[in-house]
Amino acid sequence: MTVTTLQNFAMYLAHQAQHNMQTQMHHLCHELGHAVKLQAESSIGTYQPGIGNFAAWAPLKQTTLDRKARNKPPLGRGGPDTPLFATGKFSQSIDISVDKRLLAVHIGTNVPEIVWTELGTARMAPRAVFGPAALRVAPKFLNRIGNGVANSFCGITNFNVYSWPQAGPGQNTVI
Repeated sequence: MTVTTLQNFAMYLAHQAQHNMQTQMHHLCHELGHAVKLQAESSIGTYQPGIGNFAAWAPLKQTTLDRKARNKPPLGRGGPDTPLFATGKFSQSIDISVDKRLLAVHIGTNVPEIVWTELGTARMAPRAVFGPAALRVAPKFLNRIGNGVANSFCGITNFNVYSWPQAGPGQNTVI
């Protein structure tokens, strides 16, 4: 057996570990994105406590409550005191995408006004949705992410059998 053969075997194991880690992380990114999306959707229309650097949502101004009371009740959510909820357009527009190459999750909406709710304006307090949702959900995934990475490096993968040639023709060693 030559050193080159062991190097090739090591390279194969490294490639398998990388491939399996990327596959596991890609699936976890989808699960994480979906969980954050559900958390964000459920926070719309309900006052949220502060978390991390995100402040608790301020109460709606009386003028906003009066305006919302004049309109029909929004999609069965009942009552005007439902911050960020008027038509359901925002919660229905939240979407996720996963970048498999970067192992990144993108969660957001195409509703342009939402940047105002996330950051606030001169006349409206910020009511961040996406950052707090991620902070509430991500810790539940940390062990699974760590285990996926560790398992990939420890060889607990889809790899079952590898063989490489021995010194004699037709002889293989199976691991």
